[in-house]
Amino acid sequence: MIVNSSFGVLASLLSGVVTCLCLVCLDGRPWQSQAELTALQEQEAGRWRDEAQATVLNIVPDGLRACGFVALGADRGAALKCIEHAERHQLHYWVASEAQGIDSHVWVVVLKGAGGASQLLLDSYGWEAAPHRWPRFGVTELPCEVIEVNAAVQVKDSDGFANATPAFDCRR
Repeated sequence: MIVNSSFGVLASLLSGVVTCLCLVCLDGRPWQSQAELTALQEQEAGRWRDEAQATVLNIVPDGLRACGFVALGADRGAALKCIEHAERHQLHYWVASEAQGIDSHVWVVVLKGAGGASQLLLDSYGWEAAPHRWPRFGVTELPCEVIEVNAAVQVKDSDGFANATPAFDCRR
């Protein structure tokens, strides 16, 4: 039997294409360009940010001046001016700033009221592992000795994982 050599090349080419398609399908990820993937990640991060802000607005006590939200890496100048004004005039206030945990999306809310300062820590518990799930935050209230203003910088813990500190935090 004689086989045309161009048929063999075509068969090899088709076999390679089918193999690639199967590998993509087995990987479980939809076919997306890097730009599409980045846009999807930004959309998911925005959804989590919106939910965190709604959570904060639902749990902050009434009567406190809102000094706003400071997203990770954003300019904290307006919030800092608000806090300084509130401190000078002995007003009660709150400010929320985003941080990044090892595997979670975190917001730190600093409150200063009649009873002194405190901190609400909103943690998503596993955001990096499953950013596509419905945003939900655990809320922990902690005492606050002194309110700290930080540069939102990357720090590494003892295991070498990178975190980003919030712009406003509490020293306990």
